[in-house]
Amino acid sequence: MMWRREVHIPEIFRRAIYVIPILFLLEYLLFSSFILIFTILLFISIYAFIYYYLHHIQNDIHLMNRKKTVKLFPGETAKIPINIKHRGIIPFLQGEIFFQSSNTIHCTNVNKLLEDDMKSNYRFSISHQFNSEKVYPVDIVAKKRGIAKFQNIELKALDPFFIGFSLLFYQSYFRTEVLVYPEPKLVANAHFLEKMKGGDHITRHSLFEDTSLIRGAREYAPNDPFSRIHWGLSAKNNRLMTKEFDNTNYVKWTFVLNVLVDHPQSVNNFSLNMENDICYITYMCQYAHKHNIPFEMYANVVMNNTQSAFHLEQGKGQTHLLKAMEMLARITTGSITIKPNHFYASLKKRVDEDAIMIYFGDHGKTTEEFLLSWLKTGTTIFTVEKQEEVAHILPFETRRGSVV
Repeated sequence: MMWRREVHIPEIFRRAIYVIPILFLLEYLLFSSFILIFTILLFISIYAFIYYYLHHIQNDIHLMNRKKTVKLFPGETAKIPINIKHRGIIPFLQGEIFFQSSNTIHCTNVNKLLEDDMKSNYRFSISHQFNSEKVYPVDIVAKKRGIAKFQNIELKALDPFFIGFSLLFYQSYFRTEVLVYPEPKLVANAHFLEKMKGGDHITRHSLFEDTSLIRGAREYAPNDPFSRIHWGLSAKNNRLMTKEFDNTNYVKWTFVLNVLVDHPQSVNNFSLNMENDICYITYMCQYAHKHNIPFEMYANVVMNNTQSAFHLEQGKGQTHLLKAMEMLARITTGSITIKPNHFYASLKKRVDEDAIMIYFGDHGKTTEEFLLSWLKTGTTIFTVEKQEEVAHILPFETRRGSVV
């Protein structure tokens, strides 16, 4: 059932019904007034109509609930349609819609009732002719990173005589959601991450070559490896020719985000710096996209009702960037989390040791031990930390000092 119903009829009107039999008896014994009889019958008819109308209106009003995701950047605007279909034969003259939304967005063309740090309550009026359908657009402005949905939807339907009303509580989830991407915050020295290892990114100067990427050929020189002779071209030119390969660099980045406080006495407490860390990682994703660098992400939150940690597979390009930003937007303080020690243990089986690892989050003993263990395998590790109002990338071994 779409609605749960509560009917409200004024107490004085309801009690008057109990007086009707007494009036009929008095009229029969003492009076013979047509006007009194007509008044009594009219009153009974009105009450019966109101009672029936308010107890059945939930069968006539339908909220058309189609799944849709509206994606915005902070400051952008959109319209969220609330589509109401009234299938009754009696006009629905006056009603009100009440709903609640997180402060990720702000609704501008409806009345705001209450507001706190997390959410706001809104109201707007509706009316319908018989058997009609209307769309009520709600204008919104994206305020900050996150997901917003219209929740706790209620419909207040007044009877045509404006005597009583029925409160209808929507029983399902409103399937339109607003996703607000995170805003990037500058990481001042991001270019320092272009510390390369042998790999598959073509460059003009490198110590490494990819033997699958043949750039051309030249005449054989005495110090050229025998394995590099281009036999087909040598036979064609009647002289030995050597293959030339593209120089390459390995520039895969692995972002690791810990959203929790790393302390033995902390029980799944979210880091106070989580929002900044998400903004910094957003900047790094955009930087990687701009420089055509493949990247992947891990975070110790559970996504999509699975039991595994947040993971964005390695990739690059505009689609990959938007997917990363969407996943970051969906992290909330209500997300299911994984303790740092379990999270780091799972990463040891999944993270590529040849990648450049960039860590975002709280620094505690568990985190330090994890990063140190990866450092000993030869992994290049950086951390992102705020210094004098600006975030900087710091090599993990340089920051620790004692680490060799």
